[in-house]
Amino acid sequence: METSTQEFIEKVAVAFESMGIPRSAGRIVGWLLLSGGPQTVDDLTCGLGLGRASVSMSAKLLETAGLVQRVRVTGDRRLYYQVSDDAWFGAVQRTLTSIRDLRDLAREGLHLVDGQSPAARSRLASMELLHTTLFDEMSRVCEEVAREWSGRADR
Repeated sequence: METSTQEFIEKVAVAFESMGIPRSAGRIVGWLLLSGGPQTVDDLTCGLGLGRASVSMSAKLLETAGLVQRVRVTGDRRLYYQVSDDAWFGAVQRTLTSIRDLRDLAREGLHLVDGQSPAARSRLASMELLHTTLFDEMSRVCEEVAREWSGRADR
């Protein structure tokens, strides 16, 4: 494997690790992003130097997160993995859901402290403002991207 390819895969692994996802899972994503097509568990173990158990567990985690999907190749009984077509959009949508939930919790907290502690009210108001702004802007961008993607032939 070329040095630049290894470096890219490791950068993806470090980025995923910083989000609390195991480094091995990040390495799989990096590999799949650069691959010319779906990859078998054997492709991943040999290419990345990971054990089968590590690849299987990481692939399952990535599949559950919606980043990777299992696919079948006609005439081949083996299982293949590839980055999901909507992996990144789906990841942003899940983040958006978390942001909305935090906004709603801040609003609930504001109702609980209404007329009480100014410090608590200030903390919750800041939380609510940030998450409302993020939710509104990210929702707008997601809608814009979805419209743009719907007209693309390569999607």
